[in-house]
Amino acid sequence: MTLVSLMPAAGSHRLSRLYRHLALWVLQSWLAMFYIAAGYAKLTQPQEMLAALMIWPADASLRTIRVIGWVELSLAVGMVIPLISWSLFRRTMQLACIGLMVEAVLMAIYHAAGLHLGLAFVNSALAVMSLVVIMGRVRGDVDQREP
Repeated sequence: MTLVSLMPAAGSHRLSRLYRHLALWVLQSWLAMFYIAAGYAKLTQPQEMLAALMIWPADASLRTIRVIGWVELSLAVGMVIPLISWSLFRRTMQLACIGLMVEAVLMAIYHAAGLHLGLAFVNSALAVMSLVVIMGRVRGDVDQREP
C-alpha cells in the first residue's frame, strides 16, 4: 500500500495540484534560463558569432538583434518574477510566457522555411513548453476558483 492510496480523495487532489505546480515551475525555470542565456548572447556577442550559431542574425541589423535580446531577457525575467509575489505578478508571468511562445513560433517558422530543421525543432520545443506552462497556469487559476 502506498501513501497516496491511504490519503482521502481531497488530499490526493491537493497533492496532484502541488505536483503540477512544481512541474510548471521547473518548465518556467528552464525557459527562463534558456532565454536569459539567449538574450545575453544577443546583447554581448558580435553579429558574426551569432550568425554562425543561430543563422538568422546574418539577415538582421545589429540593432534588431540587440532589441530582440532585450525583449528575450525581459520576458525571461517575467517568467520567474512571480517568485517575488505570486498575487502581484501572476498575470505578468502569463503575458511573458505568451510573448516567449509567439517568439518561438515565429522563429520555428523562419527556420523551417529556411530548412534549418534542427533550429526549427528547438524553437518548436520551446513553443510547446511555453504552451504547457500557459495552459497549466490557466488550469491552476480555474482550480483555485472551484470550491
